[in-house]
Amino acid sequence: MANVVESATLKHPDDGTPALEDCTDKFNKVLAALLNRNFTINNDVYLEMIVSHLGEHRNLLKSAEMFVFLDDALGQWESETLPSGDVAAFTLQVLAMIVGDEWSFARVQSKKLLDRFQDCVGRFQHPSVKLGHVLVLKAVSRHAMGLAWIKSSGSWRICLDYYNGQLQTIFITKEASLFIYEVLERFGMVGDYELVKEIVRNILSPLLDVVWKSPDQEHAVLVDDEKSQRIVTSMLNLMCTLFRKLLVSNKRSRAAYHILITFRFERNLWCYADAIQDHSVLTKVWETHILANCTRLGCMDIPAEDNVVEDLKFEKYTINFLNYVNFSLRRGNIPNVMLMAQMHHHAWNLMADRAPEEVVLKNQNIKFGDQILLLQLFPVVYEIKSLTSKDPPDYIEKFCMRLYDISCEFTVRLMYACRDVFVAYNTVVAEMAIKSIQGIVSMNTLPRPRAIIAFQAFVYVLKEFLPDMCYLENQCDFSKTDLILSKPNLLAAIINALHSLIQNYKFNWKECIESTTLVNFMLNLLGNPNLPPRHVVLALKLTQLSIEHFLAPNLALLMDNIEGSGLSFVGRIIYQRLHDSNWEVRDSALELLASIVEISEIKFPSFQKHVLDCDIIPVVEAAAKNDSEPYVRASALRCLTLMVKIRLLWEHSLVKLNLMNHLITVFDNESEGVVRREAVNTIREIYSNHKIQAQCLDAVFSVLAFSAANDLYWEVKLNALVFWKVVMCRQFQHQGMIDGTFPAVTFSKEHKKIITLTNKEILLRLRKVLNELSLRGCLGVLLACLGDDCDLEVVRQTVEIIRRLMCYLNKYNYMEECVNRRVEPASDDRSAFVAVIDTNYSEHKRPSDHQLKSAQRNDADYSSGNVPCLINSDEIIDSIVNLDDVNLLSITYKHNMSVSSSGPEPTATTMTPAGGGCHCEASKHHNDLFRKYAEVTPEDFLKQVAATDFDELIAGRESWLRKTESFGSLLDDVLFSYYAAEVNEADCY
Repeated sequence: MANVVESATLKHPDDGTPALEDCTDKFNKVLAALLNRNFTINNDVYLEMIVSHLGEHRNLLKSAEMFVFLDDALGQWESETLPSGDVAAFTLQVLAMIVGDEWSFARVQSKKLLDRFQDCVGRFQHPSVKLGHVLVLKAVSRHAMGLAWIKSSGSWRICLDYYNGQLQTIFITKEASLFIYEVLERFGMVGDYELVKEIVRNILSPLLDVVWKSPDQEHAVLVDDEKSQRIVTSMLNLMCTLFRKLLVSNKRSRAAYHILITFRFERNLWCYADAIQDHSVLTKVWETHILANCTRLGCMDIPAEDNVVEDLKFEKYTINFLNYVNFSLRRGNIPNVMLMAQMHHHAWNLMADRAPEEVVLKNQNIKFGDQILLLQLFPVVYEIKSLTSKDPPDYIEKFCMRLYDISCEFTVRLMYACRDVFVAYNTVVAEMAIKSIQGIVSMNTLPRPRAIIAFQAFVYVLKEFLPDMCYLENQCDFSKTDLILSKPNLLAAIINALHSLIQNYKFNWKECIESTTLVNFMLNLLGNPNLPPRHVVLALKLTQLSIEHFLAPNLALLMDNIEGSGLSFVGRIIYQRLHDSNWEVRDSALELLASIVEISEIKFPSFQKHVLDCDIIPVVEAAAKNDSEPYVRASALRCLTLMVKIRLLWEHSLVKLNLMNHLITVFDNESEGVVRREAVNTIREIYSNHKIQAQCLDAVFSVLAFSAANDLYWEVKLNALVFWKVVMCRQFQHQGMIDGTFPAVTFSKEHKKIITLTNKEILLRLRKVLNELSLRGCLGVLLACLGDDCDLEVVRQTVEIIRRLMCYLNKYNYMEECVNRRVEPASDDRSAFVAVIDTNYSEHKRPSDHQLKSAQRNDADYSSGNVPCLINSDEIIDSIVNLDDVNLLSITYKHNMSVSSSGPEPTATTMTPAGGGCHCEASKHHNDLFRKYAEVTPEDFLKQVAATDFDELIAGRESWLRKTESFGSLLDDVLFSYYAAEVNEADCY
C-alpha cells in the first residue's frame, strides 16, 4: 500500500514552460536549421505550431538573430535555387508578425527587405507562399507607414491577382478578401478617396470591361463562356464578401458609394445577367444583387457635394426583389427563387436593428418578410395539394386561407407563375419542396410567427405519409407505403425539419396546436414495418423530442394512465424496434425509452406502469448483456440506470434480474470504455437507492476501487469517483448528518432512542465515518487518484471530494480534537468502541485480515434484513429502523411465526424481503481487489492530506500537461528531426 500513498506525493515540474533563455537558444538553432537546404521537416505542422507559439514569445521576433535569419533567407530567395515552399511560407508568416509593429516595419524597410521579398514571391508556385504574402500585407495595413507603402508599391494589385488566380485556395480567398476590405476602409478613413475609387475600379473591371463580349465580333456575346464566367464569378464572390462586411460593420463606407453609384454596379450586373443562361452563375448574380440592394439601404458614405444620390427606399428594394424573381421565373428557374428568398432573410439579419420596417401595405399590415416566406413555402404547399385527395380536408383549406390573409396581390401572382412553371417544365415538385424545406430550416433566425407557419406546413405534409386509418389499430392498411418508398427524401427532410424547428424555437401547444399531433403521427409512422431504417431513426428521435416538449405538466397530473391516447402504443413500438436488425434503430429506441423513463420519474408517472405492462425491461437487460454493438450496450445500461431509481420498476421487474453479477462482469470482459462508464453509473444508482447483499458488497467495492484508480478510460474513473463520493455521503448521513451539519439531537440506532449530539459524540461519529471509509478502501482510492499522472479531470474531482470531506471534519475541529490530542472514549461508553454499527473491529486498533473479511457493514451499506440473524425483538426494531418500508414489520412477523425457535438459522436468501435488495452471487475473484486500498488508515490519509497543497498540485499537473505542447518541447522535436537527418546522411557515407 506504500505505492498508493507515495503516488499521491509525486510532483511534476512546477514550471511547464522552459526558461526564455532556453527557448531563445533552441529557437536560434531552429532558424539555423531552416536555412539548411537539405533539411526536410518531418511534420509540416511543426512550422505552423512555431508561428502560433511566437505570439506568446514576441521578444524572439525582435532579436538580432531573427533579422539575420531574414537577411540570409532573402539571400536564398534571390539565388537561383529557391528554398522549399514550407520554409518560404514560414518566413513570410514570421515576417507578418514582425511588420505588424510600426517600429519593426521601419527597421525592416531600412534595408528594403519587404520590397525585395515581394519581388521574389512571384517565383514561387506554392499556395502557402501566396497566403503568407497576403498575411504580410494584412499586417502592414494596420498602421500609417504600412498604408503608405501599400499605396506606393501597389501591393493591393498583387493581392487581387491572388484572389482571381488559378492557385487560389479557400484560405487565400478568405484572407485576400479581408485585406481588400480593410484597405478600402482604412484608405477611406484617412480620406484617400481617389485610391479607394481606383481599387474599386480594378475590382469591377470584369463588369466594366465587359469580358463576356466576343473579341472577334463587335456586338457578339460569349454566352456561358467558361473563362469569362470564372473571372466574373470570382469578382462576384469578392463583392459578396465586401457587402457582407459592410452590412455587419454598421458604418457608412465611401467604397460602397463608388461601387454602387460611381460605377453603377447593379446596372452592369443586369447586363451580365441578361447575357448568360447558366443557372448556377445566375444564382451568384442574384445573391450579389440582394446584398447590393441591402447595402444601398444605409451603408453608403455619400459625398457632401452629391445632392442627387440618396439611400435606397424600402419600396424600391421590394420592387427590385420582385424583378429578380420575375426574371428567374421567365427562365423557368424555381430553385433560384428559393435561394433568393433564403438570401433575403440572411441579408436582413446582417442589418439587425438597422433594417427598415417590413410593412408593405400599412393599412392591411402586410409584411415583406411574410411574402418571402410564402414564396419559399409554395413548393411545400403545392406538394400538400398534390398528395391530398381531390377535395382537400378542412384543415388544409383553413391553412391556405391563413396564408392568403398575410399575402399581397404581387405574391399571389408570383405563386401562380410558379405553378405554371411547374406544369410547363414538368418539374419534380418534391425536389423543390426538399430544397425549400432545407432552406427554411437553415435560417435559425426566422421570427417566431413565421417559424410557426413553416412548422404547420411541414406537419401537414407529414400527415399525408400516414394511412387514413391508424396503422397501430389496423395493421392491414398499407395504402401509404408506396408513397413512403417513392418519396423517401421528402419524408426524411420533413422529419429533420420538424426536429430542428422544435429544438430552435421550443414551440408549445398554445402557439401551435399541430405540435400535439406529432407523437401520434410518429408512432403511427413507426408502426409501418416497411419504413426504411434511416427514417426509423429520424422518427424515433422526433418522437423523443416531441414527448419531451409537448406533454403538458397539468395534463400529466390529471391522468393516472395513458390508455385511450396515442401514447398507449409507444411501448409496443419501442419493443418492436428493440428487435430491429439495424443497430442505429436499436440505439435510437433505447434513447427514446430512456427519455420516457426519465419523464416518468416525476413529470408523467403513468409511464411507469406502461413500461412494465409492455415487458420491455427484460429486453433492455438482454441488450445490455448481449448486443453486438457497444453503443447499444451503453444505451441499454443508461436505461437501466434511470429505471433503478424508480421504485415500481425495481420491485416488479429489475429486482428479479441478475443485474449486479453482470455489472461486475462488465469490468472484466468489456473492452469499450463507454460501456464501463455506464456500468459504473448503474452500480451507483443501485447502491444509492437499494440494498446490496453482504456477499456482493465486497465485489462492488473492489471493482469500483480498481476502476477509479486503474481504468484506462478517464470518464470511467470520474464516474467511479462519484460512486465513492456517494459512499462517503451515505456514511455521514448514517451518523446523523443532515445537509452537511449535525443536528442537536438524532435517533441512535445503537441505543434505539433519541440522543443529544454533544461535541464528543460528534467527534466519535466522525471517527466512525473515517474508519468505515478506510476499511472499504475509499481513503486509499482517493490517495491513488490524487496521484493520477494522466487525467487532470480525475485529479480535480478527487480534490473536490477530499475538500468536501475535510470541510465536514474541520467544521467540528476534528483534526485538533481527535488527532492532535488523541482523545480516548470513556470506559463506560460501549458505543464509542463500536466503530461502525454491526462491525467488530476496535476504534483504535486496526483489524486483522480475518477480522476484516468477517466484518459486517453498517446499515449505511445494506439492510440487516439481508443478513443472517436471530429473530428477536431487537432485530425486529433494527429492521424497522433500517428499512423504509412499514410492511417489513408484517413480513418479519410472518417469518417469525413460521420458523420454530429450534429450527436452523435462516439464510440471507430466505431473509431477503420481496424487492428489498439486489441479489448477487459471491465473487471471490474480486473480493480482495480493494484490500490494498483498505490498508490506508485514517491517520495516514489525514497526514497525507495535511501535507498536500491541492492548488499547487493541480497547477503542477496543468503545467506538466502543457509541457507536452510547450514551445520548448516543440523546438526540441524540430531539432531532433534535424540532427537525426544529419546522422542518417552521415551514415550513408
